[in-house]
Amino acid sequence: MPTPKGVVPSSLPKAQARHRRNIAVRRLCHWLDSDPSPEDRRYVATILLDGIEDTDTAGATR
Repeated sequence: MPTPKGVVPSSLPKAQARHRRNIAVRRLCHWLDSDPSPEDRRYVATILLDGIEDTDTAGATR
């Protein structure tokens, strides 16, 4: 049955987040294929690892 007009299905935010994550991964893969400098690679790795640590910490406090 279709969702009534103006009502957001509960799965939509999750699907949108997955879509944004997939786009980000594709962009990162394309950027890595372009052979960035070692400094740029280190900078991006630091950002990614900080994000992973943040999500690990958030899960532990719940």
